[in-house]
Amino acid sequence: MAVREVRREHLKLVPADQAAGSKQVTPLERPADKDASYVPHALSVPQFATLYAVLRRMISRLHEAIAAPSHVAVELDADLAGDTDAVQVPDATVYPLGLDELDELARSRTGYAFADLTPELQDVVLDMVAAGDLTTGKLDLALWLEELRSHTRKPDAA
Repeated sequence: MAVREVRREHLKLVPADQAAGSKQVTPLERPADKDASYVPHALSVPQFATLYAVLRRMISRLHEAIAAPSHVAVELDADLAGDTDAVQVPDATVYPLGLDELDELARSRTGYAFADLTPELQDVVLDMVAAGDLTTGKLDLALWLEELRSHTRKPDAA
């Protein structure tokens, strides 16, 4: 069955049974929500999987629920693609680079993509990045992570 993309106003969600069809779904293609699969527009599928995993860890650490990580990830991808009226649009080159670098750090240290690590290991990696203990030559990941955190906060809570 063909994958059907729904327009942004419908959150671009595709029913999981239509997205998966009869083929085996890889961890990077697993749906952000159990009944839907998101088709990213500005990010690659691996980048979106990393973004979702990072946001899931960030939001789980907050004392108040601000939004589902999948909704925050979809909104950020839409902002990056220019499909939004957001006042503060993130840098469309820095976010993908940060996601790629974070994923590469995880792969080089563990042999697995960031999205495939356990939540505990994801927390360790994020804590080390935030503390400046894991770095990359292409980007200040601690600064990048703080910028990403700013997009997880409610506009009135920032």
